[in-house]
Amino acid sequence: MKSQKGFAALEGVLILVIFAIIGFTGWFVYHARNTANQNLNSAANTSVAVKNQSTVNTECAYGLSVSPTTSSSQNLVLTNKSQKTCTLNGYPKVTLSGTNGQAVSQPASSDTTTKPGPVTVPPGGSAHATIAPEPGSSSSSSSSGSAPISKCSGPPHLISVKLPGGDQPVSATVSPNAIACPLGTVSPVEPGQ
Repeated sequence: MKSQKGFAALEGVLILVIFAIIGFTGWFVYHARNTANQNLNSAANTSVAVKNQSTVNTECAYGLSVSPTTSSSQNLVLTNKSQKTCTLNGYPKVTLSGTNGQAVSQPASSDTTTKPGPVTVPPGGSAHATIAPEPGSSSSSSSSGSAPISKCSGPPHLISVKLPGGDQPVSATVSPNAIACPLGTVSPVEPGQ
């Protein structure tokens, strides 16, 4: 009979060990799941914050005008037409097409010599980006193989600007002699006109 008492004690210890293992495994799974959910929620909140910064442009309305700065460079002036302060940060995507929608020039490439930064545009305020000739271009010909700068020809053209973080273009009609072809490079959005 003594051996039965020992066996019952050993059996009790094994049951306690099994329950401890099951309890620890359950706690570990619960803790790992909560940690993963917290990380996902944190990442989602960060993603939403970044998305809100970049999609501020969809809540803002801009007007576009083109003004020459030199004989071959133009400022794209973006005027905040909404009732709220908006922030732009980065390079706009600039394309030029005919009134029929056909591309007249390659899209402007980003001028990476200037680093972009956030630009706050109050209601009625303006920001601008500058289109400049590709480095190495000249007004008549180029010895470096770049395309020469010339005025676009033909009927009026439509210049379209997709703002940084936005997907809807802002457009303006420009006369062919008001803009240089090819478009060249575009600066990041900067404050003022």
